[in-house]
Amino acid sequence: MTQKNFFKYNIAINQFGGSLLLKKRKSRRPLSVKLPLHLVLCADVSKIGSFLRHNITIEKTLQKYAKQFGVRIYHKATVQNHLHLVLKFNHRLNYQCFIRAVTGVLAKKLNIRWSVRPFSRIVQWGKDFKSIVKYVVMNELEAKGAINYQPRKKKYIPP
Repeated sequence: MTQKNFFKYNIAINQFGGSLLLKKRKSRRPLSVKLPLHLVLCADVSKIGSFLRHNITIEKTLQKYAKQFGVRIYHKATVQNHLHLVLKFNHRLNYQCFIRAVTGVLAKKLNIRWSVRPFSRIVQWGKDFKSIVKYVVMNELEAKGAINYQPRKKKYIPP
């Protein structure tokens, strides 16, 4: 017999940032050096139109700082107003330096403003990793117009 869960919601402790932070107090971002991370960077691209026009600049910037800070990028997708990255790093400090460098340089080069703080989610190896890579690839194909938009199931995030 299993114990019943008396809490109304099961709050995931492996997600942080983005719209989850609106009207919340500061807390430490959950990170893991043994597991990959799904990272989403959203920007206000009203001045430049779309990230797709600057794909080469974004690619070079990501590769440069990934190599410099020892971050392994498994998959990346450039969409209209946001970037998806599936990455892994070997120290928390490397993640911090990588994010600061990439967001700062891209904001300066592309003349953009980041709309929310980066969203990150710790991904488990195996089925979870395969599904997130599939999601990132699908986002990229939709952005390029290769496939039509496919609606996703909305996950409920408690207030």
